[in-house]
Amino acid sequence: MNKKVITGVIVLLILASIIYYGIVLVLEYNSNLVLKESYENKDFNKMYNFFVLNNPLISDRTYLGGKSSPVTLMVVVDFESDTSKKFYYEKIPRIKELYIDSGQAKLYHKYYITPEEFDTKKGRFIYASAVQCYLGLGGEEIVEFHKTLFETAEKDILALTNSFVISREDFEECMNKNINNNPYKVIYEDMLETKMFKIQGPSIHIGIDGRDNTVLFGNPSISLINRSIRQKQIRLGI
Repeated sequence: MNKKVITGVIVLLILASIIYYGIVLVLEYNSNLVLKESYENKDFNKMYNFFVLNNPLISDRTYLGGKSSPVTLMVVVDFESDTSKKFYYEKIPRIKELYIDSGQAKLYHKYYITPEEFDTKKGRFIYASAVQCYLGLGGEEIVEFHKTLFETAEKDILALTNSFVISREDFEECMNKNINNNPYKVIYEDMLETKMFKIQGPSIHIGIDGRDNTVLFGNPSISLINRSIRQKQIRLGI
């Protein structure tokens, strides 16, 4: 086979690859709201952190703790997991006492939500929506609300408005809005991370400004959590 033929074959393969990946990118752009929003806002740093470094998104969500603290704790909650419930009850109040109330770290909540649950607006999607609606209506007892949700059947979620002093009418309106094809952006992001990064719950991601995360799965001991946080503090010179 002469050089011209070989060169022609190579060029055709390169062109075919460019066309293929171009089609894939267009399809991904149209279906991936994070990619589309980041590109339209020219937020290339967000695109790099998410799609290249695979760092979970935290910039648009509520957190507990010190505003200036660079240490970030991301708890991935699975409302259908007994281990997640046990971890949340046993460890989160202690973490809050040691690091959040003292301003040493920020605590973010993320949720394990499958694409199927997101599409059907069922299961864990409902519980994650309840949290976002509670926060959107000014709810501040975030840890207690999560603990109560673990004990609450899906059909009884609206009744939580009695215990947490928020408007039942507004809460129900918010929940219906989420279910009727207008979910909170952060819920979509959590589903996408479950799909793309295989994010698991329960887990806690201990990092610096949401990056370089040490991930502990299941129900890790408080001593292991303390050591992991301390390692980040040492890196920061704290």
